[in-house]
Amino acid sequence: MANYERAIFQLDIEPSYGFLDDPEWDVDLHRDECLFILQTDDMVGYHACVHSAYWEDISGYVDRLQEEEKLPEGNYIVTYYIYDGQDLQQRAEIGVTKAQIIQNVLDQKYVEGAEYFLKKEDEFI
Repeated sequence: MANYERAIFQLDIEPSYGFLDDPEWDVDLHRDECLFILQTDDMVGYHACVHSAYWEDISGYVDRLQEEEKLPEGNYIVTYYIYDGQDLQQRAEIGVTKAQIIQNVLDQKYVEGAEYFLKKEDEFI
């Protein structure tokens, strides 16, 4: 996969954070609006979407853990997708633990896919 930037920014709705891939700076987003700018090569794991509400009915579908139990311990920035009934929306969580990631998969939160980035303690924009 080619390396590109992923910009994490504050939203006015819940969940509170969103992301953009490879934004056109000062058109899509200004750098000073970003909380974090991640490099996709730094991703340490992902949750694959195998049955999306975007393209088929997932009523009754139960998403399962994939590789989450093999993630290293630490705090994460998780970028994921939610289906709002019409479109997929890009959302992010900051400071999520491995145990919380596992619980979020079990709670069906990442059914549309997620990508996991270890948060560095000194990582601020």
